[in-house]
Amino acid sequence: MKLSTTIFLFILIQCVMANSILSQSVKNNGIAVYNVMSNKIDFGEDIRNNHLAGDLVKYLDKAGENNNQVNIKVKFNSNASISEYINKINPDDHLAGLNFAHIKAKADGTVYYNWNQKFLLRTRQFDDKKYIVESSPDSIDWILQEDSKVINGYECKKAVLQKIRNNILVNDTLTTIAWYAPSITLPIGPGSYIGLPGIIVELHEKTTSYYLNTIEFLEEVKIDPNAIEGKNISYEDFNKMRKKFDNILYKKLFDDNKKMPGN
Repeated sequence: MKLSTTIFLFILIQCVMANSILSQSVKNNGIAVYNVMSNKIDFGEDIRNNHLAGDLVKYLDKAGENNNQVNIKVKFNSNASISEYINKINPDDHLAGLNFAHIKAKADGTVYYNWNQKFLLRTRQFDDKKYIVESSPDSIDWILQEDSKVINGYECKKAVLQKIRNNILVNDTLTTIAWYAPSITLPIGPGSYIGLPGIIVELHEKTTSYYLNTIEFLEEVKIDPNAIEGKNISYEDFNKMRKKFDNILYKKLFDDNKKMPGN
């Protein structure tokens, strides 16, 4: 009788452990969908009342009304994630080109992130060519803070990311604020916003915000980085190429501006 009880308890413990492992496996696989929204920008009354600039601002406001048509889908498993822009904007909509959410989500391209191998790939369009830019996720230097709040039932923590812009047109620092959920220990988020100790639930840039809309856990999700199309290039080489192009463009804009009447 004692032997039977021992065997029963052993089998019960094994079943509980197997169920726990299966449950953990399911929670590491799935699909998250983010809504991408254009932020309302305060241009000031002087610009809004200007005859020429005011019309452009009205177009920008109108374009922002298509926010519900812009999404990013993130597939993930226990090793990696892949983030892709979902295009639901009508190609005949002439205002789409002025929608900050549409522009930013499309520019993010496809982002593949393998956190076990610390490997990051990102597609970028440049000079009518598509590149796969290789870099390290360690270059994303999040500043974790103690602030917390509940978002859609998730207890979230705050993180800040700062990026310095320094070129002939601007010299400033862009601040991005993310709210992540430590209860879902996946270092994923929309686009290239990855590497936090929990899934990003909400994120705010200057012109664009991202909101976790749905998350569905599945038994298995396959992710193949080899399916990403484009020419492979290192992060350093891509930045050199882009900086050279930007300098030529900025110089041309600067020279053209000096030729205008009154300058």
